[in-house]
Amino acid sequence: MSHPLPTIKFFTKRDGESIAFAIHGSGPALIVPAWWVSHIELDWSIEAYKYFFQTLGEYFTVVRYDRPGAGLSDRGRAIFTLEDEVNTLSELIDHLGFPTFSLLGVSCGGPSSLCYAKANPERVSQIIFIDAYINGAELSPAKVQGALCSLVSAHWGLGAKTILDLFDPDMDSETRKKLSAIHRKSASSDMAAALLKLSFDMNASDAVEQVTVPSLIIHHTNDKTVPFDAGRKLATMLPNSQLVSVQGKAHLPWMGDKADEVINEIIRFTGATSKRALSGEDVSDHNQFKKIENIWALSFSGQTVHMKDSRGLNDIAFLIRNKHKEVHVSDLNMSDQLTPQETQSSVLDVEAIQQYKNRLNEVSEEKLLASSSADELAYEALEKEEDEILSILKQSLGLGGQPRQFNHSTEKARKAVAARIRVALKNIALVSPNLSEHLHSSINTGNFCSYSPKPDVNWL
Repeated sequence: MSHPLPTIKFFTKRDGESIAFAIHGSGPALIVPAWWVSHIELDWSIEAYKYFFQTLGEYFTVVRYDRPGAGLSDRGRAIFTLEDEVNTLSELIDHLGFPTFSLLGVSCGGPSSLCYAKANPERVSQIIFIDAYINGAELSPAKVQGALCSLVSAHWGLGAKTILDLFDPDMDSETRKKLSAIHRKSASSDMAAALLKLSFDMNASDAVEQVTVPSLIIHHTNDKTVPFDAGRKLATMLPNSQLVSVQGKAHLPWMGDKADEVINEIIRFTGATSKRALSGEDVSDHNQFKKIENIWALSFSGQTVHMKDSRGLNDIAFLIRNKHKEVHVSDLNMSDQLTPQETQSSVLDVEAIQQYKNRLNEVSEEKLLASSSADELAYEALEKEEDEILSILKQSLGLGGQPRQFNHSTEKARKAVAARIRVALKNIALVSPNLSEHLHSSINTGNFCSYSPKPDVNWL
C-alpha cells in the first residue's frame, strides 16, 4: 500500500504573513508547533523524518507548518517573540477548524504548546512533549548561546553542521551534509540566527503550572541540545504529566535509533487506533507480523506496535512463515557470505586499531576548534578523515569492538543471523515486552534456526 504525499496549503495571518502548512494521515488531529528552521516539503525527503511522521499518520491527521521566516512561509519577519509564535499557532488552528486536537511539542515547540494550552484548555485533548523545555535561557550559558547564534549568522554552512552535531553526535557526514543543505535552503543565515536566538529567549514559566491537560514528556537521556534535566523539570512542574526517558544522544525524535520507541509511547499515551491499518485488514482479533513498505506492524496479545524495517525483523518473519521447520542460516543470510574482497590483509592488528581510535578522539576535538574559529574548510577535511577512520574500524572490528576474525562461511552466517535476531528482539522489548518474551522463548538460533511456539500461535 502506498502512502499519499502530504497536502501543502497556505493561509494568511491577520498581520498579512502567509503561512505554509502540510496535512497527511487520518484520525484525530495532531498539530505540531514549528521548531527552529523547517521546510515542510524538503524535510519529507529525509527518510528518517518521513518514516516518523508517516507512521504517526496511520493514527492521526498530522499538521506541520513552517513558522514565519522559514520554509515555504513568508521569509520576511520582524517580530521574534514567544507571543508571536503562539499567535501563529493559534491562527492556524482557527483556520483549520478542529474543535479538539493534540499537540506535539518538539524541542522549541514546547513553550508554544504550553502557552496555547494555558489559553485554550478546552480545545487541547493532550500534549506530547519531545526533548522540549520551559525556559530557553536555562539550556546553556549565555556566552555559548551568543557564540552559536553568531556562528550561524556569519558562517551558515558551518553553523548548520555544528548544530547538527549537537542534534545527533553519531550522525554520519553524508546525512549531516544533506540536512545542512536543507537547513540552508529553509532560511537565510540571519533569519536562522534570529530564530535560534528566539529559541533561547522563549520562556513559558508563567504558563506551565496552569496547564492541566494530560501530558507526556519524552526525553532522550543524553540529549546535548536540550539536557534531560529540562525534560525532568517540565514533568515536575506540569500537574498532570508523566515522564518517559529514552536512552540515546539524539535530540529530534526521528534521529538516532529510537524512533520506534518514541512512536509507540505516543500511541500508548493517546490510546490512538489506526484508522487505516497498515495491512488494509481488520487485525483486531489476530496476531500479525507484517511489513508494508518500510514499516512493520506487529500485533500480539491485543497490542499493536510499529517498527522500522530491519534485517532482524525480516529474519524473524521468515522463521514465523516456516513455523516448526528448521531453517539453515544460509537461507537467512545469503547476502552475508564472505566476498572475494574480504582477505586477511583487511584486518588491522590491535596496536593499529588503538592508533586509529586515538586519532578519532583527536579529530573530534579538532572539529570543535575548527567550529569555534569558523574554519569551514578545516571542519570539512576533519569530517572526511573521521568518516575514513570509522569505515576502516568498521571493517576491522567485530562484535564488542574486538578485532575481526574471518571464519568459515557457515559460522559467519550463524553469528550474523544470531546477532540480527538478538538486536531485533531487544528493540521489540522496548515497545512490546509480551511479544519479545514470546519470541525469546520460541526462537532457536544456531546453524539451523526455528520458530516453535508452545502452545501454538497463529499469525497473519
